[in-house]
Parts: sequence; structure tokens; C-alpha cells
Amino acid sequence: MMTELVQPSDSPYSVPTSEVEDETPLYVNATLGRRCVNLVVDSLCILTVSELLIPVLWLVGVEKRFFPEIEFDLLESSPEFFPFVLLAFYLFFEWRAGRTPGKFLTNTYVVDNDGVRPGFWRMVVRSACRLIPFEFVSIYFSADRRSWHDFISDTCVVVRV
Repeated sequence: MMTELVQPSDSPYSVPTSEVEDETPLYVNATLGRRCVNLVVDSLCILTVSELLIPVLWLVGVEKRFFPEIEFDLLESSPEFFPFVLLAFYLFFEWRAGRTPGKFLTNTYVVDNDGVRPGFWRMVVRSACRLIPFEFVSIYFSADRRSWHDFISDTCVVVRV
């Protein structure tokens, strides 16, 4: 009696195969509208934090403890305090969560050029670049809607597709 040759895929004893989809998420750059919403929401959060934090620091007496030789009133130094709050805000949220409150609202994320969450030092550079004067308008001169803080730190703001 002659047996038929069974193709490996037809054999009941062959290892099952399946099509496995690539699990890496696909990203597209965030639109200008989403980036503007991020900026407005984050700016409001930073202003709120700085306005709530300054009176607390004044009550604790931070300026007298850490800067006894400098004569200044912390309650009147809000503009000088703002850059520190801005740096701490962006560094904390983007490094720890990969997104700020504005990015949570618009469902956007910060990733590096390889599509993974950036490390601490890349986020330090990204946050520090926000202090460049008129940096926020640089997004209007970029074809792919990236700001200087994106270019310098090799990061981008994306939406998962």
C-alpha cells in the first residue's frame, strides 16, 4: 500500500504557525494644533504651580535659610522663580511619565528618534532648551512641526496610531 506524502503544513503533527503582527506601535508626529494645546495647558499648570509654591516657600523661609546674604523677597520674585519651576515641571513629567498634563489631554507622547522613551539626560537637555528665548515659535518654521527643544535633544512629540 502506498502512502501519500503529506506536506508539512498539512500534517497534524507539525508545529503550528501563526502570523505574528509587529508589536511596535506606529507613531506620527503630533499636529500643530495638539502641540499648541500642550503648550497652553502646560503653561497654565506651570503658572499655577509657581503661584502656589512661592507663598509656601516664603512661609517656610527658604530665602532666609539658603540665601541669607542676598536681600530679596520671594513673594516679589515670581519672574525669577519661573524658570526653575518650568525646568522641574517638564523634567519631572516628561522623564517619569513620558508626557505632561497637556500631553495626557491630547494623547501625545515624547519619544526619541528611535521611537522609545528618552532617558534622563536627554530630558534634561530637552527641558533646558525650553529656556531659549522665543523657542516656542520655532515650531512654525519646521516642516515636520518640531521645535528647537525637539531637534537639539533628538526627540519628538508623537501620537500613537
